Amino acid sequence: TGSSTTTDTGSSTTTDTGAVDTGTSGQADTSQPMDAGAVLKYPLPVIKLLDVSPGSPTSGQMVTLDQFAGKYIAVLMGAGWCASCNAQADYMEKIRKDMLAQGRTDIAMVVINTKSAGSKSNQTTMATCSYSVCSPKGAPLGYAVLQGTSTYDWHSFQDPKTGAKGKKNDCFIYAPDGAFIFKHVGKGTVNLTAFNKEVRAALAK
Repeated sequence: TGSSTTTDTGSSTTTDTGAVDTGTSGQADTSQPMDAGAVLKYPLPVIKLLDVSPGSPTSGQMVTLDQFAGKYIAVLMGAGWCASCNAQADYMEKIRKDMLAQGRTDIAMVVINTKSAGSKSNQTTMATCSYSVCSPKGAPLGYAVLQGTSTYDWHSFQDPKTGAKGKKNDCFIYAPDGAFIFKHVGKGTVNLTAFNKEVRAALAK
């Protein structure tokens, strides 16, 4: 349905030409973040960060990934100053809403808003629907946007296959038992149509 490519140079503009149905679903994520009965077979990355997304069920709380045990977890390495990161976060919101409408309450989306994007304006940008794929535009994202610190940030995530630590535009996906199952590799240029398909495929049962 067309391809969307985003190039981020620090002050770039995202152009989304892909024909992606934004849908009409406006459901909030009413599922609870913690599955008390979940048992992790594989340890998730250790973080404890403040959720700065006003639309998130855990807004204003200190959040760990273990709180989402028992769910598929997609974690984006983002920044409020990064246009391509904002576009990726919007696609993740669209995916979340689509899957919630299908009865999938076993999905958790998370953005790590890096330490250098810790200003209030960057936090607001990162936690807000900015592009047409995310409906309604201007609304807060319905999932956790965690503010990075010097202790916990992109570097807290590591690809177990290559040893590479998280960097801008990477998206790590974990299975309900904590197993690492997929990584979208950020390369500075993001094909949003491909990103959308890859994340959906990784989260499919």
